[in-house]
Amino acid sequence: MALATVLVLGAGGLFLSTAAHAEDAPVAVPLEGQAYDDLAQLLLQDPAIQAVGQDGNGQIVALRYDAVTPSVAGRSAIPEQSAVDASAIAAQFGNGITFKDLDAPIESTAAHEVLGGAGYAATDGVNVGLCSVGFSAWNSSGDPALVTAGHCTGDGLFTDAVLTQPAGDDAHVPGASIGDAAQPSDILGTIGFSQFGGVGNTPGAANSASSTDVAVIDNVNPALELSPSVTGWGSAAAAANDLSQSVATTITSVGVGKVGDPVSRSGRTTGLKSSRITWEKMWFKVIDPDFPTDESKARNVYGFGSEGLIADSGDSGGAAFSGTKAIGLVSASKVGQGPDDITLVADLGTALANTSGYTLQLAVDAPALTSPAAGGDVPLGSAITGTGPASTTLLVTPAGGAAFEVAIGVDGKWSIPTTTLGAYDFTVQAKNGQFNFSAVNSYSVNVVLGAPVITSPANGTTPFDSVKSIGGTGAPGAVVTMAGDASGTATVDSSGNWSIPVDLSYGDYAVSVSQVFGGESSAVVTSAFEVVPTVAVVTSPANGSKIALADVPEYIEGIGAPEAMLHMYITGGRFDEPTASGHASLEFDTFDQNHSDGTWVYRMPSLTPGDYTIHVTQYVTSEIKTTSASTFSVTGVVVPPKDQTPGDNNGRLATTGEADAPLGVAVLLMLTVGAGAVAFSRRRSAGASL
Repeated sequence: MALATVLVLGAGGLFLSTAAHAEDAPVAVPLEGQAYDDLAQLLLQDPAIQAVGQDGNGQIVALRYDAVTPSVAGRSAIPEQSAVDASAIAAQFGNGITFKDLDAPIESTAAHEVLGGAGYAATDGVNVGLCSVGFSAWNSSGDPALVTAGHCTGDGLFTDAVLTQPAGDDAHVPGASIGDAAQPSDILGTIGFSQFGGVGNTPGAANSASSTDVAVIDNVNPALELSPSVTGWGSAAAAANDLSQSVATTITSVGVGKVGDPVSRSGRTTGLKSSRITWEKMWFKVIDPDFPTDESKARNVYGFGSEGLIADSGDSGGAAFSGTKAIGLVSASKVGQGPDDITLVADLGTALANTSGYTLQLAVDAPALTSPAAGGDVPLGSAITGTGPASTTLLVTPAGGAAFEVAIGVDGKWSIPTTTLGAYDFTVQAKNGQFNFSAVNSYSVNVVLGAPVITSPANGTTPFDSVKSIGGTGAPGAVVTMAGDASGTATVDSSGNWSIPVDLSYGDYAVSVSQVFGGESSAVVTSAFEVVPTVAVVTSPANGSKIALADVPEYIEGIGAPEAMLHMYITGGRFDEPTASGHASLEFDTFDQNHSDGTWVYRMPSLTPGDYTIHVTQYVTSEIKTTSASTFSVTGVVVPPKDQTPGDNNGRLATTGEADAPLGVAVLLMLTVGAGAVAFSRRRSAGASL
């Protein structure tokens, strides 16, 4: 009979003693600390108790499955061999412990997972061959399947596949003869298409894309759950016959093996092994071990090779991968269990291309919301943004609306538009290929009418010469109203843009805009900007140029705002050398006016070798101006000047400044202008103009 028990609460724990007074008043059930943990563990010693937890209402709940005589109202007697009776224990706590009876035991779903690298036996009912699973896959209709090596099927001789128990596979039983300890487990499926070498299991050719080594397993046992992961063959996982407890990687994409890339492979005989790819774009000849000298029975396979990657009989068909990228199926090897081992791998892309539409099962990360935060506000017309697996598809399902798809970019970013005001509840899910889906995430945001945005001219900017329109973004269909130094209205177009024509010349301006949509008015936003002249640019000599003394151009040329006043001077070289009076040499001191097309031309003063800077200040008014600078260098040796033509002032333009003028080390140059130019300071003589 079962042993009656009494529970005694002690300092920090729970004590079990033989019962003599089980009819005593109920004990308060412990819900915290060591006493609760001890009670839960005690209840679990009853073989019928599957789990113990709390319901949040101050009660302990035990999930119970009695394979003998389950009862909803109560529970039959504990079998004779049990030393702990959960019902008797519960009776001591009154209503503090309740039971939920199950119609089936709780089992690990992982125990039924099939991972890449797991062992299986291919058979026709008489003959048996041991190989390894490559990767979980889908057929063209989206039904679950597996891919493995074609040579594992005996050229189509084998029709069925049965999983083997990891605890008996050679990866867990080292030292045994290969396959001696193999034990069958679950039926895996039926062997479908297979190809080893060329089409129809012919030898194939060393330059043919159809030369491969691949088979598919169809009609997968529905009790099994295929996984996109590859097992790492951990000892504890294999001993427990649950390879899902040891995951080497989870496959997220299909790729190509490249020389130098890391490569790992997983299989039933040698478990998980790693190295680097030594050869790529390789055609290799696989010899039939039953006919080692008969090359007519050899098969050509396209793929890659790795020196130092260990594989042995039974590892064939197993997964080869680099990181989370599936790259091949183990096809052949030179075995020595050392650094000189060579493993040859069938290229996965080539293999799949010969299977009539089979694709891999891939793990897909769930997409996530980045802006706004969940529950936050987003302006109407702005985008809801997030991240997800790069180059996949985002499935969006709004509450009460039609689902739609959005591409996730190569940068892993996605965005969806906002079109209506109010709460927006939606789910997102990523899709990779036809049949691979992520988990679903649910979000809710609030779409509000935000203020429109002025993008041109943006606040604080200095547009050149004139502004002919003011524009920006807003909620599609909203009416934007502008006031301030310019006014007008515009309707935001379907792309979220608006524009109002204006005609603004030089000066400071400020405008404010707001928008109205669906009877709601937004906040007001302002942009302040200053229209300034186009910056005057020296076009000759070019900025940063180095010029031989003999090649110094005759003129300084440039372009700026039409008819603006210009002030230009040069520093550097000989202009930094003091004169006899102690001042820097001054040759020009003039303002002048640009031509009507904005261009200007100035005669170059005589120069000596050195570094020079041309400084330009352009004025529309005394307060509206732009400045710029252009540098150049003169190289060479000074040659004494030839006799000059009388009256040309030694080849220079007329001097208009005085030696003691308060202008520091600068030399000021004058523009060539037409008649009637207005000067801010004294003009040079008309005869000096070009």
